[in-house]
Amino acid sequence: MISKSTLSTKYLFTYTLLLFAIGNAFFSSCNSTAANGNASIHESHKTMSVDTMAIIEKQIDAQLKRQQLDTLYHNKAFLKGFNGNVLVAQKGIIIFQKCYGYRNHEEKDSLNLDTKFQIASMSKTFTAVAILKLMEEGKLKLEDLVTDYFPELPFKKVTIANLLSHRSGIANYVNVYSTKVIKSDLYPTQSELMHWLQTFDKKFIGTPGKSFNYSNTNYVLLAAIIEKVSGISYSAFLHKNIFEPLQMNNTWVSTDIDERAYTNRTTSYSATWKKKDKDNFDDVVGDKGIYSTVTDLYKWYDGLVHYKILSQSTLDTAWVPRSKEKKGVKNYGYGFRMMCYNDSSKVVYHNGWWNSYNSLFYINPKLDYVVIVLGNKYNGDIYNIKSVKEIMNEEKKGKDEKFD
Repeated sequence: MISKSTLSTKYLFTYTLLLFAIGNAFFSSCNSTAANGNASIHESHKTMSVDTMAIIEKQIDAQLKRQQLDTLYHNKAFLKGFNGNVLVAQKGIIIFQKCYGYRNHEEKDSLNLDTKFQIASMSKTFTAVAILKLMEEGKLKLEDLVTDYFPELPFKKVTIANLLSHRSGIANYVNVYSTKVIKSDLYPTQSELMHWLQTFDKKFIGTPGKSFNYSNTNYVLLAAIIEKVSGISYSAFLHKNIFEPLQMNNTWVSTDIDERAYTNRTTSYSATWKKKDKDNFDDVVGDKGIYSTVTDLYKWYDGLVHYKILSQSTLDTAWVPRSKEKKGVKNYGYGFRMMCYNDSSKVVYHNGWWNSYNSLFYINPKLDYVVIVLGNKYNGDIYNIKSVKEIMNEEKKGKDEKFD
């Protein structure tokens, strides 16, 4: 005779397996070769032979990493509420890419690898590279003053370098104007915000170069400088000089009116699936506003580390830490965050959060791998990649720092 406790245990085990199977079917809405046992070669490495690929696969232990990443992100989706897309690649091979959940929760429309997410502050990497490209072309200097381009603005002695490194002393416009836009139900455009900045209260302007102070205003001003110098819109410049050369065909700016920009675009939600309305500052770009996919962002990574947009010396300049007044490994260069360790190694990254969108873009140059995570349902666990780093055999160097 089977005891009641044995039956209960048996049924509980069966129920758990059933939930796991249902969860796996639900969250694995887009299957990819990299998630199902075979690696994928990125387009820029199509010349890689099968033999070479097999050697690299074995060298980096891709099969084991793939299995571990699959388990990890299944658990993040099933147990921690992650809703989004993931891509992990190393040495030119996409080890893992998978989608979990919904593009639109109400319509039960599943995500796929071509689904577009707002990448939020990760957009700053594009703005910074655009500025550095103009510098390479001799069209501006990093020592130029903001007032050289916009003499009507009250930001005296602030240089382009100050803006890039968040050392301008200028406060974040989101904090300064949030009450105003919400109370009056305003949705300022880029030009309207630039007009507001002409009368920016002096109490919100600190001493340039004195200290690091992360501020979205810096990158709005950089976008305006891009437009001033190039003679075309911020969006047009990115399309012409970055998106198109890298064949990032699913990447758009929020101000684009092309219908392709809205095809397969996600809706954003709170952690409890409350649909988010348009934010009052959604039409302001440079600091955010780019929509992209994990596969397009891998092209972005590839374009950076293989110097397809900027020269190696210029990229090296972007990845130099610019703020040293505080102790610790965390720092900021020109449009990129980084962690700089005592052994002279570093990792480079930039995360994003905007209107319940979360994004993570993490590069380990030494181990030659990248992690890209995009979510459209607010989930702070997206930034927790400690387990990913362990799977990728990244050496732990002291206390784990919070990614923000």
